[in-house]
Amino acid sequence: MGSSDPVLSLLKDFSYNVVRLPRANIRPLQLFEKQDNDLVFLGEIPKLFKAGANAPLPAIGDDEQAAFINGQRSRDLNLSVGLSILSGIIGALGGGTLGLNVGYKKASTLSFVFDDVKVNQIDRLDLSRFLNNATVDEAVGPPAKLVDADKIYVVTSTIKSKKFTTEAKKSDGTSVGVDVPVIQNAMSGKVAVKTEGSSQSTVTYEGNIPLIFGFQAIRLIFENGRFVEGKPVGPTDAGMKAVGEGEEPEMLTTDSPFTPVYIEPDV
Repeated sequence: MGSSDPVLSLLKDFSYNVVRLPRANIRPLQLFEKQDNDLVFLGEIPKLFKAGANAPLPAIGDDEQAAFINGQRSRDLNLSVGLSILSGIIGALGGGTLGLNVGYKKASTLSFVFDDVKVNQIDRLDLSRFLNNATVDEAVGPPAKLVDADKIYVVTSTIKSKKFTTEAKKSDGTSVGVDVPVIQNAMSGKVAVKTEGSSQSTVTYEGNIPLIFGFQAIRLIFENGRFVEGKPVGPTDAGMKAVGEGEEPEMLTTDSPFTPVYIEPDV
């Protein structure tokens, strides 16, 4: 997806970073270290910070509907790009991808619609209260040094869905049917495949586990071992609204609008 993609623009408007390959194991209160332009998973926040008196770890909010993106459609993507993204989504949902190329062989482009998107987030004020009263657990060794170096990021909000819809089109922009039986066989029963309308150009893939495809994070600023502020992290290729008078947000700058997030599969 390019920077002109309406979904990316929409996420940027709401200060969400886009995960290149959606995955199930990103959640609020996880800690990441920034290495060049990549975010590398460190662990959960209680493993680095010890809670102080009367300032417990913030609770992660229950699923809420992310109305700002539900039903939003991406632009038409080149088929190879679209299938690459779709393969990553289906693989993360637990389905197979053999046969996708055959199933979409008549198509030239794919677009995506995000369905039933949910948001999970923490209260930023509760997080500040926790960090103001917490102490760094020096027993973790080198990661503790990253705190004073201001290289620690904490996830504060995620958006997720277990349902993704594609629409196939010809090069002239008209809808084209796909070979649904071939695609269904590739799923091996692990991902439900449904079509809408008689043309079978619109296909919905639904798994059992929601995949996170966007997140918000803040960089933790410490001085002399004490928490000073949480600096909001803006989307990867565009800034967000200033967080204070004359203050610009930090950006996770990469060569694409996607953020490379590295995290072990079983976390």
